[in-house]
Amino acid sequence: MINETMDEKLFYKYQSINKYFFENLSNNQLFFHDPTEFNDPFDSKTALCRKGSREEWIAYYAANKWEKEKIEKKIEDDLKNGKSVKQGEKIVSYLDTNSGILPRICCLSTRNDSILMWNHYANYHTGVCLCFRPKKSLCADSSSGKINDIYRLTLGSELAELREVKYKDECPGEVNILNLDRIEVGKQVWECFLTKYRELQYEKEYRMLLFKKYFHMEYVKKYEKNELDGIIFGLKIKRNDAQNIYDMVCEQYIDEKKKVKFYRAKYIKGEYAIKIEKIEEEYMKRYLESL
Repeated sequence: MINETMDEKLFYKYQSINKYFFENLSNNQLFFHDPTEFNDPFDSKTALCRKGSREEWIAYYAANKWEKEKIEKKIEDDLKNGKSVKQGEKIVSYLDTNSGILPRICCLSTRNDSILMWNHYANYHTGVCLCFRPKKSLCADSSSGKINDIYRLTLGSELAELREVKYKDECPGEVNILNLDRIEVGKQVWECFLTKYRELQYEKEYRMLLFKKYFHMEYVKKYEKNELDGIIFGLKIKRNDAQNIYDMVCEQYIDEKKKVKFYRAKYIKGEYAIKIEKIEEEYMKRYLESL
C-alpha cells in the first residue's frame, strides 16, 4: 500500500424510505443482502459445486484432515441423503447459502442521476440517495507494476473494498472448488458476484462483499459517520419523510460535527433527465415547505 486518503469520488446508495431506512440511518449502518434474494433472477446465480471422481473426493477430504476411516462413510451418507449426486463417474455436491462461500452484498453506484435506478431502488423517486466518500488507497500491482486505485469504506474495525461490477453477455461458468487451489477459488467466486448482464451497465455498480467467516451472520455493518458526505432527496419525496431525515441528520450527524450536505433531484426541462442540486442551509426551510 502506497497511500491512503479520503477521496473526492463519491459512491451512491439508492434507498426507499421505510422504518428500516430510518433505523439504519440513525445507527449509521448499511444493510447487506443475501444474493439469493435479489430481484434479478440472473444475478449471482452461478453454480458453486464440488465435482470429481471418488478418488478426488477422498483426496479432498484427506487434504482437509478428515480421518481416513470416516471419509468413505461420509461420501456414502451424502449420496444416500441427496447431499451429493452421481453424474456418470463424477460425484457432485452443490453448495447452498450455508456453505460459507456465498457472501452478503451491499450495492452502490458511481451514478446519482439514473432515472431507472431512482425508479427501481428508491421507490419511484420517493426515496433518497446516500452519498459516501470512501478512503482511497494507491496499490501497486506486483505483476504489472501498474498503480491501481482501491476504494474502501470503514465498516466497524475493518475496511471493506468497493469492487467494480463487470457487465457481460455471458454468465460466469460453474465453479468447481474441489480441485482448485484457494487463490483460484477466490478469483472465480468473486467473479460470480461481480458480473451482471451487459444491458445493466448503466448502473455503474460497485459492491462490497462480506463472507460468513468475517460477517458473523450479521445483516448490517456500521459505517463511519464522517464517510456519509450527503443525502439527495428524490423528485417525489414526501415532505414528512424529508423533514424527518433532515432532523435526524442534524441531530445525529451534524451536531456531532459531521459535514453532511443535502441535495435535491430536479427535472431538466425538455429532457428525460434529472440534475442534482445542492440545497444551501438558508434555503432548506423553503425547500421543505415546497414539498
